[in-house]
Amino acid sequence: MPNEKRPATSRPPAPPNPSDESEPASSAASSAASGTSSDGFIDNGGPAFDPEAAAGAPPAIKPDEVLPPEQEWELATIESLLSIKGRALHAMIGVAEEDWKYTQLDLEAIGPPAQRILNRYDATRALAAHADPLVLAAAFGAYVVRSAEERASVLRAMAQDEPVPIEPLPEQPINAAPAAPVPPTGPPPVAPPLQADIDVAEAEWSTPSQAR
Repeated sequence: MPNEKRPATSRPPAPPNPSDESEPASSAASSAASGTSSDGFIDNGGPAFDPEAAAGAPPAIKPDEVLPPEQEWELATIESLLSIKGRALHAMIGVAEEDWKYTQLDLEAIGPPAQRILNRYDATRALAAHADPLVLAAAFGAYVVRSAEERASVLRAMAQDEPVPIEPLPEQPINAAPAAPVPPTGPPPVAPPLQADIDVAEAEWSTPSQAR
């Protein structure tokens, strides 16, 4: 029929846009990830401040603070140790007047290279912090060795100078008869010839010719 009207049909609603639905979820996730609220403050600021834990923590080094340099061996300390060692060896096994002792020329030749070697390695350089106790211990050791050696030397000299004790005579009874004389051995002694004691000059003066 040409004049028949078609019934009006309602238009179906448009499907929802997926981008519109995911926008609130994404904004919420980004807010949770950033940890910030809408007013600009941090939601999760970490653990609360503990004053006791902060007091026990080591102090932070300031940027302008300069650390002290690492301690190294000094030449005077090395020469002192060498001199002490030489005196101790001289007291123990020395024979001459100055053997085993370090002279000034010895110290000048040995001291500088020994200093460079000790400061070159970490293990020996770390001992430089204990140089004073080492020198003190070595000095006390040399003092004990020298004193003991001098004491032993004096005791040996005193033992050699002691007088030899005299053996006592054998005991004899008071009323004992005197020992018989020991007869002489060998030929009997011969008496020397008699010599007149005459003065020659006096005899000539008193001759009879001169008397007449």
